[in-house]
Amino acid sequence: MNKFIVMSSSARFTDFWIDARIQIIKNGDIPYSIYSDWRNRADYKELKFLLDKSYQDVIRLYADELLVGNFEGYIGESTQAEMEVARQKGIPIKYFYPIGVENDKA
Repeated sequence: MNKFIVMSSSARFTDFWIDARIQIIKNGDIPYSIYSDWRNRADYKELKFLLDKSYQDVIRLYADELLVGNFEGYIGESTQAEMEVARQKGIPIKYFYPIGVENDKA
């Protein structure tokens, strides 16, 4: 059965999800992500709140797995909150890079 995999990371790393999304599809699973860098918009705070809520709702309702983009070792507040939702629901959390391994987005 196909897994519904929610992909989570900072908006500043959106380009790095392209290959991951393709690999998830090739594995027969379903990737979910909304990646857009909205940080320069005047209504950013409102959009960020809505995006955060939307992601948490999707994790609660549909996720079989949460894939965390821990690029450069960074896991932001929104991603941490999404991880907590996954933990509360017993949803497995996987990381793009193994924890403790140095990586560079370049």
